[in-house]
This record gives sequence, C-alpha cells and structure tokens, in this order.
Amino acid sequence: MWLLLRIILVCAIAWLAWATLLFVPQRALMYPGANLRAPAIALPPAAERIVLQSSGMPGHAILLRADTTGRSPAILFAHGNAEFAAQNAAAFQPWADAGLHVLLVEYPGYDGAAGAPTQASIDALWITAYDWLASRSDVDPRRIIGFGRSLGSGPTSMLSSRRPLAAVVLQSPFASTARFAHERGLPGFLVRDRWDNAAALRSFGGPVFVSHGRHDTIIRPSHAVAIAGAPNVELEWLECGHNDCPWFETAYRDRVLGFLAAKGVLAD
Repeated sequence: MWLLLRIILVCAIAWLAWATLLFVPQRALMYPGANLRAPAIALPPAAERIVLQSSGMPGHAILLRADTTGRSPAILFAHGNAEFAAQNAAAFQPWADAGLHVLLVEYPGYDGAAGAPTQASIDALWITAYDWLASRSDVDPRRIIGFGRSLGSGPTSMLSSRRPLAAVVLQSPFASTARFAHERGLPGFLVRDRWDNAAALRSFGGPVFVSHGRHDTIIRPSHAVAIAGAPNVELEWLECGHNDCPWFETAYRDRVLGFLAAKGVLAD
C-alpha cells in the first residue's frame, strides 16, 4: 500500500514539474521569434513597408500589390512562429503577379515591431490589418482571403469569425492550442493563448483549403482531420513533415488558385 502511494506521489510530483516547465515559459516556446530580427533579405522591388496602428501601437506589414487594375482580391498572410514576414515576401510575389494583393503582417515583438506577441495583441492586429485592406480603393472587400501557416492558422481562423472573409487557406494548422498542449501533457486550461481553429471554422461556412504533411510530428495530422470536420473544407495531404512542405512551388500555388477560382473568389 505504502509503495503504491509513493509511486503515485512520485508520478504526481513529476507531472507537476513537467507542467510547470511548460507553463512558465510557454510564450517563449510559442513565439521564438519575439525580440529577434529577421535575417537580411532583399524584398521584391515593388514591396511596400506598411505601418498599421493597432491598440495604440504601430504594427508592421509588407504589401505586395496585385499586377492588375481596378479592385482585386487580397491575401492576408500570417506566418509560422519561427519565421518573419519579410522571409515570405519573395515567395508571395508570384501570387501578386497572378492578380492578388498580398499583405504579410508581422507579429508584435517580431523583427523590431512594437509590443509583445500574445493572442490578444495578434488578434487585434489582424483585425486592424483586415480593416485596412478592406478600406483600400484597389481591394475588393468581398474577396479578402485569410491565409495562415502553422501558428498563423490561429489569427486567420479567428478572423473568419470576426470579419467576412471570402475564403481561408491554411498550411499545417492546429485544431486548437489546448489540444496541442494536451498532447504534450499540459492541461488545456493552463494554455494562455487559446485559439480554437476547428470551432471558428465550423461557424465560418465559407470555402476552406487545408494542406497538411502526413509526417508532421510538430502539429500532428489529427489536427487537420479535426478541422476537416467543418463544412466546406477541402483537405490536401502532402508527403512532408512540418517545415519541409512545398508551400511555394508552382504546382501548390496553382492548386490553391484553382480552388479559389472554383469557389468564385477570384471571379469579378
């Protein structure tokens, strides 16, 4: 009896130590790019650096204008947690050449941006970015596409329930941060930044294109399956992990653009 109690006590102490180890630095683990600068990367020649005022603080973004005239569709992009907006600018230039404005928003605290990354600060910035895009005379506000990778699936899915997105595109998304934490032995209620993408997309109802690596060990494929339970979701499996997927190859871009065209998002 005493041996059993000792085993239970040791297990409880070990779990408490593990939970504490994850809980205390969880934002440092979740936002590894905070207070770091992006590597020196040349932006496309036509790229514009934009300042967005969100919650009294300046937010940073990069705008790639569509190679069109009149009002065009637009992508609002949210990158992964260990990268920067500037690193994605060149990769998105072909999307702008294909006729879509692209706004790549930087997280608070990343690459010299003011503030600190939290769910509240990121969500507020993404709502500000959407409103800024929708107010532009060269953007069709009926055809703004939320586009998020990994961590970026959080603010993108949130936006689908707060603003009238025309479509959502997600790369390696998580179903919820609570589920992600639970898989690592941390109860969901201890998660500070609690995005629930699956729930947000169930209430969205618009077209959603999800791509996920079959061999992803960081955000498991089961997250994509949970998201695919929402209506109007097309799930594409890729033979990759988390950081080695062919997101910006021509074939992938053509599949996404084909999906958006079929759903009427790219039609005037």
